[in-house]
Amino acid sequence: MNSPINLEDALRAATQPQPHSSLLTRLERDIVLPSPSPAPTRRGWRAVLLPLSAVAGVSLLAALAVFSLNIASVCSLAASAQALKNIRTVKITSRARSGTLHAVMMDQSKGTNSWPNYSTSLHPANNFEVTENWLELVPGQPLRTRARASWPGGETWRAGGWELTVRGDTGAREFRLKNQPFQVASVASYLADPCSIGLQESLSPVESIHSSTNQTIWWGQTDYVSFADEQVRFRFAMDKQTDLPLLWQKLNKGFPGYPEEFVMMEQEFSNYNDPIPQELLNFQVTDADLAPLGLTRAELDQLSTNCFSVHLTGTTGQELRVEMHDDAGPRSLTGKLPFAFIVEQHGPWKMRARFTDGQAHDIGVTWNGTGMDSVGRGLVLEQSSDRVETRTEY
Repeated sequence: MNSPINLEDALRAATQPQPHSSLLTRLERDIVLPSPSPAPTRRGWRAVLLPLSAVAGVSLLAALAVFSLNIASVCSLAASAQALKNIRTVKITSRARSGTLHAVMMDQSKGTNSWPNYSTSLHPANNFEVTENWLELVPGQPLRTRARASWPGGETWRAGGWELTVRGDTGAREFRLKNQPFQVASVASYLADPCSIGLQESLSPVESIHSSTNQTIWWGQTDYVSFADEQVRFRFAMDKQTDLPLLWQKLNKGFPGYPEEFVMMEQEFSNYNDPIPQELLNFQVTDADLAPLGLTRAELDQLSTNCFSVHLTGTTGQELRVEMHDDAGPRSLTGKLPFAFIVEQHGPWKMRARFTDGQAHDIGVTWNGTGMDSVGRGLVLEQSSDRVETRTEY
């Protein structure tokens, strides 16, 4: 164990971390002036206390070194998310526990699904469901992305704003239109905003050399407490030379009835910029696929990239009146569930759908990869460039 003098010498001799260009902006953003009587708060990470001792100066130096290292770590994760935007191809293998819903009893004195108890399929008793995602991107042109996702229940292809899903058990096909550009971060969701889960507070980086490739791999992990008081750990691995992610994992520690740490979900990244066999990405759209949208193939080819499809479900046969408004003005239509229609969006878009009999029924809607299911007399949707809002009308 180093003495205080040796530790100070080691710290002073160590290479000083270089602050990231965004450090000042991050510090200014995070400055919070204390209130006269601060209320106690519960944090998912540990507060750092500087010891008042003869080696306080050394401790402060060490604390500053760790702080700088953690800031640099966050910037590395942010750089990893940024690096994904510049790749041409990648394979992302996702594994998540899936299957039967299991009750999680956080408080044995309360009933199942009475807070804080809940049910989930993301449970250690379930096996992993594996999804393989192949992505071919054109940097700076997300509307030209082509992708294929394969999972036990079927496959989904996407090319620009077209998306086709084929169910593996029944062969049922569903075609949709989307006007939201495809983003790799939507697949690698935990790299989209690394600061949102507090990584800057507790990330612990370790570097290692992968013997088979001689690449420097950066490992980091962070712990936090989830909404249901569960101990959760995120673990990341990145290629230090390229900033590209190699693996992330979400682990649970001390899950009720499972004292050992287990992996809840993970994603493995591989085949960066390798050619993808075109037969994996190509797909054909048939007249039967387009019939629910009232389209012919010639009409589909003429649609602009502002178009997306809305799919309404619920109590079969119930009639809905749909009113929409955006910068192009108001329009309306009427249909019986289930039905779908196409919207050519011009600016912020709002839709209000209500049952014509004025009664409450089951109702569901999906569009642009977003959806909701509810019971009510209708629902309201609002979509702008940076916000999506849905609500039920009772």
